Amino acid sequence: MAKGRKAKGSVNNNIEAYKNIKDILEKARVKSFKAVNAAMVQAYWSIGRIIVKEEQKGKAKAGYGEGLTTGSGL
Repeated sequence: MAKGRKAKGSVNNNIEAYKNIKDILEKARVKSFKAVNAAMVQAYWSIGRIIVKEEQKGKAKAGYGEGLTTGSGL
C-alpha cells in the first residue's frame, strides 16, 4: 500500500468512531437540557411561591385587584 493512504477498513472504522462520538455528545446534550429545564422549573416555582406568600400575607388570596372591582360596578 502506498505511503499516506489508509486501508478502506480503517476509513470505515473512523466513520463508525465519529458516529459513536456524535451519538455520545447528542445524548449528553439532551440529558443536560432536561436537567437545566428541571432546575429552572423548580427555580420559577420557588420564586412564584415567594411572590404569592408576599402578596397574600397569610390570607387565602391576595387583595391587589380589589380596588379595580369596587369602582367598576361589579
